Amino acid sequence: MALEQLRQAESFKEEGNHQHREGNYRKALGCYHKVFCFVNGLVAPQNQDVAKPAENHIPAEKVEEVKRLKQTTRLNMAACYLKLGENQKCVDACTAALDFGPHAKAYFRRAQAYVELRNFSDAGADLDRAGALEPKDQAIQQQIHQVRRSMRRGDAEKAFGGIFEAPAGEAQAKEEKAVEKKEETEEEKEEKVEEKKEEAKQPQEKKDEKEEKEEEAPIDPLLVPDEAKKFETQVRELSYAWQQTDEEVKVYIPFDQSEELSNLQESQAVVR
Repeated sequence: MALEQLRQAESFKEEGNHQHREGNYRKALGCYHKVFCFVNGLVAPQNQDVAKPAENHIPAEKVEEVKRLKQTTRLNMAACYLKLGENQKCVDACTAALDFGPHAKAYFRRAQAYVELRNFSDAGADLDRAGALEPKDQAIQQQIHQVRRSMRRGDAEKAFGGIFEAPAGEAQAKEEKAVEKKEETEEEKEEKVEEKKEEAKQPQEKKDEKEEKEEEAPIDPLLVPDEAKKFETQVRELSYAWQQTDEEVKVYIPFDQSEELSNLQESQAVVR
């Protein structure tokens, strides 16, 4: 029974590793959690009856294998948490992995999580431990170097009160970039001021253009009365009355200037 549980746990770990390689970190974590559902109940043989071993007792030769399985599964979970940005869970998983003994990857991944959490003191200590455990592993040493370099950047310097100082070259580059950005900002402000001036000019220019067009518009001679033909008599304002039935409407307009206007020529009449 215990051996079957161990086999199932190994199977779920392999499936978790596959999901991790595929980038399915949540599914991988689900598989890794199932590993512990099978191995947490297993215990090492202690004065057990060899003839009748308990179902949850594992053979003595499997004890170290179970420990490695638990430790490596915790490390894989920590890697998933790093990918998902769940840094405190990564710290907890690495700490749990270290319960089974020192491990360079456990210290290194916990240091990565500490950097993200801006805990540079503990991060530096874990990097030292990782480097001491694997002094000849070039891959580990290179990764440690990269993390230390990230700790010296501007964000780390600001968060940790300047203990990790940026190299002079990086500081100068940052200062030059800030000056360049400021100059660009000033230029942008000037451009915006000019744009506003142009926008303010446009309504006045359109108004002047409209007035100019009105001045240049041709004058219709029919709308200007000929002074030579102007008739002196003006038509008085007319009044009217009306009557309405269901079938028709009658409008009455009295006009008493027929004699005064009898000599009016058609060319002299102006209708407005």
